[in-house]
Amino acid sequence: MTSKQLNKLNINTQAKAYIFALMSVFLWSTVATAFKFALSNFSYIDLLAGSSLVSFVCLLSIAILQGKFKQVFDFDFLSFKKAVLFGFLNPFLYYCLLFIAYSTLPAQEALSLNYTWAAWLLILSSIILKEKLKLINILSILFSTIGIVIIASKGQLSSFQFNNPLGVGIALSSALIWAIYWILNLQNEGDKIINLTRNFLFGSVFSIILWLFSDFKAVVTSKSMLALIYVGLFEMGITFFFWLKALSLTSQKSKVTNLIYLSPFISLLLISTFTGEKILLSTIIGLILIIFGIVLEQVKS
Repeated sequence: MTSKQLNKLNINTQAKAYIFALMSVFLWSTVATAFKFALSNFSYIDLLAGSSLVSFVCLLSIAILQGKFKQVFDFDFLSFKKAVLFGFLNPFLYYCLLFIAYSTLPAQEALSLNYTWAAWLLILSSIILKEKLKLINILSILFSTIGIVIIASKGQLSSFQFNNPLGVGIALSSALIWAIYWILNLQNEGDKIINLTRNFLFGSVFSIILWLFSDFKAVVTSKSMLALIYVGLFEMGITFFFWLKALSLTSQKSKVTNLIYLSPFISLLLISTFTGEKILLSTIIGLILIIFGIVLEQVKS
């Protein structure tokens, strides 16, 4: 194969990586709106149990198509413990907190505060991985913190009063859980689809147990049921596969991963269009500061 043919092959592969990445970004941009539609009739426990189960079926189907069905259920004791732990953290605990946040806060606030996972990641890395915080790390955390204050106070910095401190705390807690999951997952070797499918198997078990012991009664409508299925497929399920596919195809991971920062701004546009929620200037400013903090850390890396 000539160098010209190799270059053409590389371009085609990179183009496919961008296509999968942009598909992921668009689908993840739509789910904040879907959360609100689903939570208008379902409790957060209903949504957690239903969407986790849909996601597990979706990921298991992908594993079957890839000929990995037996591998998913081929546990040794160590892989069983890991699957239980990771399944508890994500999807069970992470999405439980995230759905509570979306049910108690405006979608724009819950969405924006969830992006503070990067700041939590820096803090946890210094504690768990013993990585020394440098000036640029501290600046990254500082920008994210200012963004949190602006969003949570709706820009009323003079009074410095949070409108919903409990909701803000829950949203920040979901971001913290995601950061913990991410750090622990660094040591989780093996096939990503198999690991994800196992996580959602046990996450679904935890979610269904919680649902069975809850007193919540869902008011099922076609709109809310479609939203639940949509969340399961495109927040937790097939979109993860698209994203992993993009990362496996690209030779320039930083360019692909930077596309994810388009997602929150597209989400705000969709939230405003389909839910009628007025997007506040304070939300936009706060989100820009949070994203800037993340990008600042990425540039350093």
